[in-house]
Amino acid sequence: MILEIRKWYRSKRVFLLISICSLMGVTAPLFTYYSKDILKSMGGYDASNILLPDPTWISATASYFKNVEQIIVFVVIFVVAEACLLGKNESLKLFYKTNAKTPSKIYTPKLIAGLLFSFLGLLVGDLINVYMVWALFDNKVQFGHLAGALCVQMVVFLVLITLGATLGIYTSSPFLSAVLIEGFLMVTGLLGGVEVFKNWSPTVLLSPVQFLSKAVNLNHIWQPTLVGFIILILCGISIKNKRISRQSN
Repeated sequence: MILEIRKWYRSKRVFLLISICSLMGVTAPLFTYYSKDILKSMGGYDASNILLPDPTWISATASYFKNVEQIIVFVVIFVVAEACLLGKNESLKLFYKTNAKTPSKIYTPKLIAGLLFSFLGLLVGDLINVYMVWALFDNKVQFGHLAGALCVQMVVFLVLITLGATLGIYTSSPFLSAVLIEGFLMVTGLLGGVEVFKNWSPTVLLSPVQFLSKAVNLNHIWQPTLVGFIILILCGISIKNKRISRQSN
């Protein structure tokens, strides 16, 4: 485990994740707050004729949620999945294969390290977003609701990273695993209006805008939470049963 953490620092992956999440935490509220001014400067339109609602802390946070869903998830899955592979160093691959009796001994520390730094990266992005929203909208922010929504999103985010990393381990392609998860999110977005799907899919909680205006209710999240827990169990079983061949990456 310590070895994997050191590898993250030495490869600068952790700084990449923190930088991407920080950038999203800053830009989403700014673009939402100054959207009319940006459109005016780009198109020369009178701001009074631009049919955009007045920005609120909820719309700014919703924009951040979308950035997490569309950008951060893709980048983090790619980085974590790439870190979970054995790589092309033959001596390192031999070390792993000769010192680990089961695949889980190889991949579990890699995955845990990846999840740890994924959590850290998104946490930094969340904190920056909270500060930006507070700075732009001052006393209008309901911090209790905001904290609850961010916690819900964090849980779903980590479930998706686990799923993406597991796919990456099996496909030996971090890019493919990231594309598959993003494609899955696009499909689930289209099905978001279906009642049964909305009640059970964890992906609908990746952008928990509904909890910005009301407190998180366990009755509304226990079903997708259960599904997320099942996904984690299946990922764990899949990694445990992964066979390592001489050609494994």
